[in-house]
Amino acid sequence: MNLVRKLLYKIVVCLVLTHLSFSVFSQEDEKALPDDKVVAPEKIPDILQSLRGGFKLPTIMGNRSFRKAMEGVGNFELYYNRPVVGVLMIGAGFNSCFYDINFNALPELDKGNYLSAGGFGLIGIEKFVSPRFYLTMHQKVGYQYFRFKTPNCAVMPNSQHPGQSLFTETVLGIYATGNERMSYGLLIGYQFSFFDFGPTWVCRDTFSGMLAEDYVGYGRIINVGFGFSAVIGKLP
Repeated sequence: MNLVRKLLYKIVVCLVLTHLSFSVFSQEDEKALPDDKVVAPEKIPDILQSLRGGFKLPTIMGNRSFRKAMEGVGNFELYYNRPVVGVLMIGAGFNSCFYDINFNALPELDKGNYLSAGGFGLIGIEKFVSPRFYLTMHQKVGYQYFRFKTPNCAVMPNSQHPGQSLFTETVLGIYATGNERMSYGLLIGYQFSFFDFGPTWVCRDTFSGMLAEDYVGYGRIINVGFGFSAVIGKLP
């Protein structure tokens, strides 16, 4: 239940802030035109090449040892996005994730953190559903380098245990245009990190109260947060 409450809290916070942002944009549009101004129906825009970024709050879903030992702090990404044909788009970029070691949950752990950085490619679909809003869905595939840093790993250089793995993330998003070049949106993603987290990553033999099967299974994370899109190049 505690995990569900954390996830719902993050979703609600992001929804409220996104709603406030959309409301500000709407009010600015209403103020921009006189009351007696006759406005022609807006044209549905095209998706254009853009530079995009996002900040998401991660909630760990599994495996059990990863969920208990780590606490998600933030997930940052920056990437290039380009339409190909119709609603199809491709892109490439990098991301970085940061987690704290939850030393209160497991007495054998000291303070520390987990940091990852990597690159990815993506393919997806994107479509305007009105002159102001568009939806996006894409699949990322990438490779990440990471390290666990904790006094538990004092025998290793800089008390760090390094590693690397593939990762994927399926992302859904809704964006609102702020002007011709800028858009802002709400994002939710489901990520797989292809390594089995267990006590050896933080230089322990076991975790108290856990069985061997609790260390089996890839890292699974739900990421919820905000994104921005900045059109680059000439406007049509």
